[in-house]
Amino acid sequence: MSLQTKRKGILFAINFVALLFISHLSSQAQNRKETILLMPDGREKMDSILSYADSVRSDLSKDALYREAFQLLKQTKYYEIEPALFNSYGVYKRDLSEYAESIGFHLKALELAQRFDNIHEEIKACNNLGVVYRRVDDYMAALEYLNRSRVLSEKAGDDYSLSIAYNSIGNIHSSREDYRAAIHYFLICLPIAAKKLITKGDSY
Repeated sequence: MSLQTKRKGILFAINFVALLFISHLSSQAQNRKETILLMPDGREKMDSILSYADSVRSDLSKDALYREAFQLLKQTKYYEIEPALFNSYGVYKRDLSEYAESIGFHLKALELAQRFDNIHEEIKACNNLGVVYRRVDDYMAALEYLNRSRVLSEKAGDDYSLSIAYNSIGNIHSSREDYRAAIHYFLICLPIAAKKLITKGDSY
């Protein structure tokens, strides 16, 4: 058997195992979704929906869960969770590249977070708006929200969100080919992120 044939066989085996693993994860995710949807209506069900939606970002077919969550809001009057729900749905829409809708949901989350005096969801909304506006090349709007997030994160002592803000600002300057400014913000971000070994600064 030639070396090339052996290599092809190894690659085939690796791909086959990877496909089995992905299929297993997909099956697990589907089972978890079905279990959540069968839970009794209430706050625990709402919390489970949000936990699943935020932890399984690879599942781009979560519409049923979000429909259930928005319906539950009417029944449970669990209004303090609304900012988190709208932020989560905005990230979901961003992952689907539906940017206009994503912006709308994050703006709603920002409004609700301010109403409920929820600074952490307010920070999330600002950071997420910064990310989405950067995706659509509206750098001025992105910087406006990221700077708001930076100020709020410093006020709240939220290093995780602060690192995201600085990293995202660096990304904007990189996209604009202002590499000196980009490096400046990345260097500010680095020690903040290193405090808690934060490795991703793009989104929640």
